[in-house]
Amino acid sequence: MSLWRSPHDTESSFHLGKKGALLSAIVLSLFAFVLQLVGAWYTGSVALFGDSAHLLTDLFSLVMSLAAVILACRPITEARSFGFYRLEVLATFVNGLLLLVVGLGLLKESVERLWAPTEVKVLPLIVIASVGLLFNLISAAILYRAAKNGGAEQHHHHHHGHDHGHDHDHHHHADRNLESALLHVWSDALGSLAVIVGGVIMQFTAWYWVDAAIGCLLSVWILKWSWRVILDSGHVLLEATPKHVRPDAVVAGLRALDARIAGVDDLHVWELTSRMYAATAEVRVSGMSLVEADFLRGQMQKLLHEKFGIAHVVLAMRPG
Repeated sequence: MSLWRSPHDTESSFHLGKKGALLSAIVLSLFAFVLQLVGAWYTGSVALFGDSAHLLTDLFSLVMSLAAVILACRPITEARSFGFYRLEVLATFVNGLLLLVVGLGLLKESVERLWAPTEVKVLPLIVIASVGLLFNLISAAILYRAAKNGGAEQHHHHHHGHDHGHDHDHHHHADRNLESALLHVWSDALGSLAVIVGGVIMQFTAWYWVDAAIGCLLSVWILKWSWRVILDSGHVLLEATPKHVRPDAVVAGLRALDARIAGVDDLHVWELTSRMYAATAEVRVSGMSLVEADFLRGQMQKLLHEKFGIAHVVLAMRPG
């Protein structure tokens, strides 16, 4: 049985960088969470409480993402021929569900506060939210650098490792695990920024309903992005055709290689995890020797890898 990605590939500098980045983000998020949670209780701010609740899901999701990366690096076995790669997508899906729950809860609390505003200790609110924003920006920078370095490494593999079938660096499909973690941190950073702006407004106007209004905006933001994450990762979990692949274009590309190809049947294309695509199909050929058919199969695999980023291809050649 052919395995296109070995355990040695998974323990690349990219995966080691992911571990370090996620661990650093976890530590920073933990400090920010404790600070904002205590601050929300002290200031009486529903917006800051919502931001700290969102940060709690960040912590949980970052821990899950780190666990998924570690498990994905475990050796491939006969019982698990694809290893644990799908765990990264599963972690992303759960992250999206967590964001959805937090968004709905925050929206409910904010609407209630909007109808009955309460006084907020503004100056401590601004200071605490500013420190939280700083932590979020540092975490985002660390995760972004890890994702960028990973893309550069996959680009290097694309040009120097075709024969070994390493991950394809498709520009439209970043690593979902880091993307999800980065999305959490960025959304929380924007939340902290909104809290700061609201604090400044309340400091000069005493309009305490602004705190609840910002809570509503944060909840809408969270719900929007959680839905995107759920749809994206759910698309993979359902083994749907990758969004950048059109089956008719795949068939047309394969048939254009040789006029003796009578048809391409039972084509299946799916994404196992980030940047890891697979495809199977039956190819009907006529007037072709076994040696020629085997050579044509190699050409097809190369085409699918280079044009569509599909590294794992199984083609059954039969007379047609």
